[in-house]
Amino acid sequence: MKLDAMLTDPARVEARRLDETEILAAVPELVQDMRMREALLVRLVRDADQRCLPEHVGAADTTAWLAGATRMHRARAAQIVRLARELPLHPQVAEVLDDGRIELAHVQVIVNFLARLAKLTRDFDIEPAETDWEHPDPETGRPDDC
Repeated sequence: MKLDAMLTDPARVEARRLDETEILAAVPELVQDMRMREALLVRLVRDADQRCLPEHVGAADTTAWLAGATRMHRARAAQIVRLARELPLHPQVAEVLDDGRIELAHVQVIVNFLARLAKLTRDFDIEPAETDWEHPDPETGRPDDC
């Protein structure tokens, strides 16, 4: 059974009826699919946030909208919104996430580390190798005030 067929109705997939080769092929393919979908979620949330869509539909903010629209825990929604806002500041990390080569949890650790490193080294006179001036401040997350 192919992964696409399994994803059509996952609740009806009887794993015990799959042969070994189907299971061995499906598990890595499923994980890759999940990574790609998480990356897509982050990109969609970023775009919704940039367009102020949550506020347009009456949500207090993007986190509240994501939590309410998906029944996701608010803390998890806040993590995704923060990543959506900060990933453009780290294009190499975003690219690896979009390619499905890294899990969202690992991206969270990397982005948190880079933010803490920036705070710890703000008093040092370090010349940045690259600066991306086109992206907004991750604290505000937007180029405009919605």
